[in-house]
Amino acid sequence: MPRKRTRNIPGMVSLVILATMTCFLHISAGQTSAQEQPPRSGAKTDPDIPGYGPADKNPDPDEMAESIERMESRALELQEEIAAMRNHAFDNNPELDILLKELVITTHTIMTENLEREEVDLDRLQNIEEQLQDPEISSERRQQLKQEKEKAFLGYKKAEMRTEQNETLRELREEFYTKLLAAAKKENPDAEKLLNELDILQHQLRFIKPEAMPEKQQAIP
Repeated sequence: MPRKRTRNIPGMVSLVILATMTCFLHISAGQTSAQEQPPRSGAKTDPDIPGYGPADKNPDPDEMAESIERMESRALELQEEIAAMRNHAFDNNPELDILLKELVITTHTIMTENLEREEVDLDRLQNIEEQLQDPEISSERRQQLKQEKEKAFLGYKKAEMRTEQNETLRELREEFYTKLLAAAKKENPDAEKLLNELDILQHQLRFIKPEAMPEKQQAIP
């Protein structure tokens, strides 16, 4: 029986980035409190952003822009500080590397099993993508390929969701994130405070869209 090749499954790189970046703040206790939930869509209630309080219906666009710029600058500072803290935590705690590798390998194995269960062939998906790049294929053939791609994509998403919900992976992620957070706190006792601040800023910045900014009124000549 031929040995199966190890495949690079889309999303595995994202997992590594996710595991080693700031998202470990969400599971300091394995849960997210109601206060940490992102704001509801359309709810402009951030008191730190001038003009976004519910009672202010005529926000000053310049003041809002300055506030957003300050928030973005602070978020960047936090990201750099947290990245340095994370790197020191890995340097001083070799077991984190071991846990991370185990997490990635286990995720890859379970995802591969779930892809097979959904009958998703990654080689076939790649082949479809290549064919769709060909400008000379007929419109009928292009439509067939798109339908096949959509079906495979739905299967991939099901496999991805099933992998995310796997109990073994849940426990392994919690163990890794908990140890990573503990190591980060040794590097900086304010680690969790910095992570929470960044989390709040990122929620706010995702919420604020350019189209929501009031237009500057033209000066009357």
